[in-house]
Amino acid sequence: MNQLILFFVLLFTSVSFGNQISLNLISPKTDFRSSKDLVLFKGTVTHASSVFINDTPVPIFKNRFYIKAILNPHQENTFVIKAMANDKQTISITRSIDYFPETPSSRIAPYSISDIQFQPLSHQWKIKGLASHSKHIYINGKHIPIKANGLFEYHFSQQALDQSYLNLSGISKDLLLFHHTLGLQEVNHKTPSHVSSDKKIHYLSMELGILQAYYNMHWQLIPFTTIQEKMIHDLVQNKYTQLNLSHIKLLKKDHNLVIAIPYLYHSLPIPELSYQLLLILQNTIQASNHISILWYNKVPNVIEVVYNKNSTPYCIIDDKPVDLDQALVLGAFSEFKSNHFGIR
Repeated sequence: MNQLILFFVLLFTSVSFGNQISLNLISPKTDFRSSKDLVLFKGTVTHASSVFINDTPVPIFKNRFYIKAILNPHQENTFVIKAMANDKQTISITRSIDYFPETPSSRIAPYSISDIQFQPLSHQWKIKGLASHSKHIYINGKHIPIKANGLFEYHFSQQALDQSYLNLSGISKDLLLFHHTLGLQEVNHKTPSHVSSDKKIHYLSMELGILQAYYNMHWQLIPFTTIQEKMIHDLVQNKYTQLNLSHIKLLKKDHNLVIAIPYLYHSLPIPELSYQLLLILQNTIQASNHISILWYNKVPNVIEVVYNKNSTPYCIIDDKPVDLDQALVLGAFSEFKSNHFGIR
């Protein structure tokens, strides 16, 4: 009897071992730093029914997979390559690639986001976009249908989201994998729960007026991506401690961007901080024709520092374009600065 039991144990063990899933990643072998915008993922699997890269399914042919992925610039790109068997057995490998381009990429973006909003009455998030150059789109691993006109839309509940960002991935029409993290932090600051002073109320009412004016012109309030949030947080935390991410609003219309910022206190350096924010946007978002940093004070009055695709930065004061260096020489910011919100 003992020999019979031993026989079945050995048989079960050999069958289990024979069906053991395996994943061999041929490329890339290790983490690395890249100056090119594509990375090749190539490998083989055994006893696997499907392969995913960052929750996006990739095709398998004769137990082999081969696909190139688009890297996001000026950041660490993390890829989780996962093989799964029919019995849900999984195995995974992680690779991290730092991508710092030598020259700007001219690659067509596979998708664009037109709107991300939290709807407080229904307690749902809504994301809308255009994916004309994509075959498939996935949000947090869920396949999102793309309509015949290239548009897509997705609604999901607040309870279903246990993080402050979305993972959006997919396959482009030229068969390249892409993956981005979209931050949702900005929406959390739309309705502050408590206002502690009259000066704070004044700042919030001015912000509401600025945003409403842009809404009326069909601009959209959009969230910063996770990498933008990190870069802006590091910038203001290290240099401008009274300013934080909740004060800064990002608006978009077509290929034009506006950052709206309240002038909180007299020593905020408008040209320097504007230029640093311009660089962050230029390095972390697809090519934009027009980027404007709009400062507003309590008068109300506004000053814009503008970057156009085909010109050097300039500023607009009292609706008149002025060379930035000339404005500094003439002290054009002095009167505007004297009407700061006084938040210390």
